[in-house]
Amino acid sequence: MEPFFTTLQIVTGVLLPVIGIFLLWVIKEVIHLAGVMRQVRLEEVKRKPPFDEIESSIRFEDNALQVRLVKNGETIYKDTIDRSELEG
Repeated sequence: MEPFFTTLQIVTGVLLPVIGIFLLWVIKEVIHLAGVMRQVRLEEVKRKPPFDEIESSIRFEDNALQVRLVKNGETIYKDTIDRSELEG
């Protein structure tokens, strides 16, 4: 039985560094792919507009322009601008 354990120790000693290097390579590839996926997601976010809709209306009775920026059904920004402000 002792020759079996000796052979097992030799085989394990030879294969362990190979298996360790392979595992390190796999971990490196997983981290690299996670970085690539994060970069792709970041590019998608950059291409997406900061809001879904722009609603504008002109009120002629007081010469005002009203602007609303909407994202996910929520108003992000709302402002009313007088015509005199636009002209200078």
